[in-house]
Amino acid sequence: MVIMSFLNVYGHGKYNLDISGMGADIKHCQSKGVLVSLAIGGFGGDYSLPTEQSALDLSDYLWNAFLGGAKPGVRRPFGDARLDGVDLFLEHAAPDGEHYDREEEGLALDGDASLPVAGRVALDTGVIERIHVRFYGDPECGAYLERQWDSWWTAAYPGSRIFLGLLPSVEQGEYWIFPKDLYYGVMPVVQQSPNYGGVMQVAHR
Repeated sequence: MVIMSFLNVYGHGKYNLDISGMGADIKHCQSKGVLVSLAIGGFGGDYSLPTEQSALDLSDYLWNAFLGGAKPGVRRPFGDARLDGVDLFLEHAAPDGEHYDREEEGLALDGDASLPVAGRVALDTGVIERIHVRFYGDPECGAYLERQWDSWWTAAYPGSRIFLGLLPSVEQGEYWIFPKDLYYGVMPVVQQSPNYGGVMQVAHR
């Protein structure tokens, strides 16, 4: 799976971005069985869903601009290429009033979360199909990984597939896991979980 990032402003803006040249690349990946999703949110603070209508508006925009829909006046940045889903990259804690439960209508949703769980409001809706947990970038993420995997994630979200998010190399950032420790220490534990989904690697470029 390839996740492109980020759409970091929610709402009914006028998005004139034309990257339709990427459409052929998206279709090529999909023809090889590789899913392609769009990450929304990110490290900024310009995104929120304070009302039910704002959630429905965002869902409508994502469906018609990036996924399987088509609507007059809604520009499709990737041309006629249709993405496979949406990844919620929620770096900042959301207020309890956020309406992520309404955003799922018609969308295939993934969740990308770190420790501590900034995106818990969205994850607790129960509509997230896949949760990519970032076990890097923070000392709390790497410490007692196996224990956190069980108590914080697989047990808390039994209806979602949980993916172990790791850095591909020590050059990519802090708290990289040495391959031997990963193979012999971490993987035997996480793979026992009934909702274990796989490993996610993040390449920062």
